[in-house]
Amino acid sequence: MTNSSSGLKYFLTSARSTLSKALTNRQPVHVFIGNEAADPDSIVSSLCSAYMGSTAHSSSSSSSSSCVPMCCIPRADLKLRRDTELLFTMAGLDINDLICLEDAALVELSQQGLLTITLTDHNELATKWGSGEAAEGLSAAVVGIIDHHLDKGKHAQVTGERRNIAFDSITGCELAGSACTLVAEMFLTKEGAPASIEEEVATLLSGVILLDTSNMNPVVGKGKPRDEIALNALLAALPGGATERRDATFSQLQSAKTDATF
Repeated sequence: MTNSSSGLKYFLTSARSTLSKALTNRQPVHVFIGNEAADPDSIVSSLCSAYMGSTAHSSSSSSSSSCVPMCCIPRADLKLRRDTELLFTMAGLDINDLICLEDAALVELSQQGLLTITLTDHNELATKWGSGEAAEGLSAAVVGIIDHHLDKGKHAQVTGERRNIAFDSITGCELAGSACTLVAEMFLTKEGAPASIEEEVATLLSGVILLDTSNMNPVVGKGKPRDEIALNALLAALPGGATERRDATFSQLQSAKTDATF
């Protein structure tokens, strides 16, 4: 377990308050939203990319938006995410600190012109957020995409580096087995060295990549070269033997994921 005073832990525990204050004080907010399945990749990619956005904001005066992560399930459903809960525990975090559906007021924020959105682990905003003018407003608020699935061509205003979709439309193949690989690449590019990445961030991202690629098992075939590079760099930022940690972490998370009790 990691230091409870980490930047990521503070960011997570204060995120709900940040979102509430944005609405109360009419302050702009940038919400990072995972897909409706709310699997580990969706939850962790939205959390870590939002955290990265918040640290970039703190060192720059070019944006006044506060960054917050969000998962697209009711809070009561968090207890069913046993693999994600275990991964959060490994990182010294509490999954219950996450922002869930009932904590959000996205339509209201959008209508007040206070909202921007980055989608992670999907590239089309879910229809559950509204219809008509509400849906159009939310769609227009999308300014970033971090994903590894087929590009559905939505949110055409998101272009260039902000449209980070690791999918080859010609071959019909994913270029990365996990959205967390793309987030890891962003951290590694920013930090410059694996040792600079917080242990909490490295724990979360590496754990999800292990799950999504079945520990880079070639028989399963989900892992790509980009996943392997990101995974090795993340593990290098963690204490202990990389191979031992890798195998043990995957085994524990996979057992939680397939636990028959849920």
